[in-house]
Amino acid sequence: MDTTLADRITFLRKSARVGRKRLSIYCGLGDSHVGQLERGDVTNPALQTLRALAEGTGVSLGWLATGEGDAPSAGDIADRFASIADPAQDDADDAPSPSTVAA
Repeated sequence: MDTTLADRITFLRKSARVGRKRLSIYCGLGDSHVGQLERGDVTNPALQTLRALAEGTGVSLGWLATGEGDAPSAGDIADRFASIADPAQDDADDAPSPSTVAA
């Protein structure tokens, strides 16, 4: 199955069960930049950006950049992040805004 870079980054973040801000912290990138990558606004990022994402998430640079090779399993990514992530401290960029939550 062909995937885009945006698809692969979204897969990594959702498999890790973290928000964009937390992923950006792990990778040493700005959260707005991670959002741009995930939305597909940036389709040809710098090698340093790809390397930071690959190292921060524990996946191969080749797979992240091209989608070729062995894809990581969602379980492996979740396990990796479970050992370093504190869900209570995770950002809420995927949570509904207070104005959309019924009282």
